[in-house]
Parts: sequence; C-alpha cells; structure tokens
Amino acid sequence: EISRMLTNVVDTTLRGGNAKIPGYSVAAKTGTAQMTNEGEAGYVEGKYLHSFFGYFPSYEPKFLVFLFHTYPKDVRYASETLTDPFLNITKFLINYYQIPPDRPEDVINTLAQ
Repeated sequence: EISRMLTNVVDTTLRGGNAKIPGYSVAAKTGTAQMTNEGEAGYVEGKYLHSFFGYFPSYEPKFLVFLFHTYPKDVRYASETLTDPFLNITKFLINYYQIPPDRPEDVINTLAQ
C-alpha cells in the first residue's frame, strides 16, 4: 500500500506528473522542514532543510536514493530543489546497471502517442 502511494506521487504529482520514467515504477517522498533557531527556541523564518527519498523498482526495489539540502536559496519545497537530481541519479542507475523495465506497458503507451 505504501509503495503504491509513493509511486503515485511520482506518476501524478512531481512536476505535475512529468517526473515519471517510462517503463519503470519509481516511488518517492519529499520532505520540507523549517530549520531550528540554534541556541534559542523556535525556528528560523525562511530557512529550510529539504529531503528526498526514493526507490525503484517500486515493488521489488534494487536501489534506494536519499538526498538532502540545507538552506536552499529562494526555494521553499524539496520537490523544487531535489526532483531533478533524484531523476538524474535514478536514470543513471537504470542505464548503468541495465535494470529491465518493470512496466513495459508504459513504454508501449509512450511509443503509441
């Protein structure tokens, strides 16, 4: 159930549904946390920690990727800073290790369009 939900994030939510890698199920979860105020109570306004956790193939994972970024500039959400690096790493791993597609119907549907 969790893998299905996290795969749906990649298929439909990240980049408005344009983060999907044809032929592959990829699961991911982003996180955005406000940074704490060192030495004082509370949080620093406008300062964030971004995290991005993903794995693939979603239902029989071969790889897990975790990225984080502290104090990103002029960007609030992790999906804005870490989606591209995650996808680049994922595509590299798929190609380098020659991971076979686990969703061949996606490739067929993409070619048919």
